[in-house]
Amino acid sequence: MKKYIYPACFYPEEDGRYSVIFPDFGGATYGNDLADAIDMAADYLIGTIFDMLNAHQPLPTPSAMQDLRANEYPNGFTSLIAVDADVCRAQNSFKKL
Repeated sequence: MKKYIYPACFYPEEDGRYSVIFPDFGGATYGNDLADAIDMAADYLIGTIFDMLNAHQPLPTPSAMQDLRANEYPNGFTSLIAVDADVCRAQNSFKKL
C-alpha cells in the first residue's frame, strides 16, 4: 500500500462552495460544500500524482502545516489530504502509479 499525504488550504466562498488550493502542486479545485470539497481535493491529488509519476517527474516534498497561511483568510483552514495509490489503481484500472 502506497499512501501520499499533502496539505490543502480550504477557503469558504460566499455562495457556500469551498475553494481548495494545493500549495505544493500549484493547483486548485473546489467543492459545492465542505464534504464535496474534500472529495474533490482527493480526486485532484491522486490525479496529479498519477500524471507526475507517469511522466517520471519527482513529487514535491509536502509542506509543513505550520508554514501554510490559510487561517489568515476569514474561516480559511489547512487540512491534510491522504490518497491510497493502490485503491485508486484498483478502482480505475491504472497501469502505473
